[in-house]
Amino acid sequence: MSRILAVLLAIGLGTLFSAGCGYAQDREPQAHAIVGATVVPMDSDAVLQDHTIVIRGDRIVAVGPSADTAVPEGSVVVDGTGRFVVPGLAEMHGHIPSPNQSQEFIDDVLFLYVANGVTTVRGMLGYSGQLSLKDRVLTGANIGPTLYLAGPSFNGGSVSSAEDAERKVRQQAEEGWDLIKIHPGVPLDAYDRMAKTAHELGMRFGGHVPEDVGLLHALESGQETFDHIDGYTVYLGSAEREVSDEDLRTIARKTRDAGAWI
Repeated sequence: MSRILAVLLAIGLGTLFSAGCGYAQDREPQAHAIVGATVVPMDSDAVLQDHTIVIRGDRIVAVGPSADTAVPEGSVVVDGTGRFVVPGLAEMHGHIPSPNQSQEFIDDVLFLYVANGVTTVRGMLGYSGQLSLKDRVLTGANIGPTLYLAGPSFNGGSVSSAEDAERKVRQQAEEGWDLIKIHPGVPLDAYDRMAKTAHELGMRFGGHVPEDVGLLHALESGQETFDHIDGYTVYLGSAEREVSDEDLRTIARKTRDAGAWI
């Protein structure tokens, strides 16, 4: 019980319930209430003292001053006095243990994400067999964050031709991975076929910038994220020269205009 209370107080705004508190569709889910907490909403400079949050199933149904917010009869009540509640955090470059790790270790990593307020993780290095973890979290078999998982990486060892790249994209889309992870070493023709096939199938892709590809081409190809700045340092030549503010502004604008994220 102490573990569950820790999770409730850490994440507050109900993501835990969408991950692990399923219920029959023919009856209303039991309510959970965090009472008397200080809420940090993050959409303003305000801090809301002595507030109550009521959650049913995977939805927050009420947030308001404790004196004015009714706690439904039969609710599971958590005393939030002296504690803070914030929206769940998203780890946009996380790593999830591989299936060859012990189940105890995997369980602990997933739990620790949630216990520290991280309710969404974008896993950036996939392993064969790892997708089952998403279902385990959704069904409540594991306490853990909502997972968005990249498949096994595209790199110089796994992809050596355009045909390899297309086959691998189609395989990962069919298996149900959420995005493609790019590592160094992918040849330009393989990268281009990967990008073309990914766009056709609605697959996102991000990660490193292969040397043969280059930053500008990756931006033009629709790479969504650049999870390390090595591609930027190579593009700017920062190892050989001093980079000006205008150099930085120019590539920042190109990144923004492409809709990409660092």
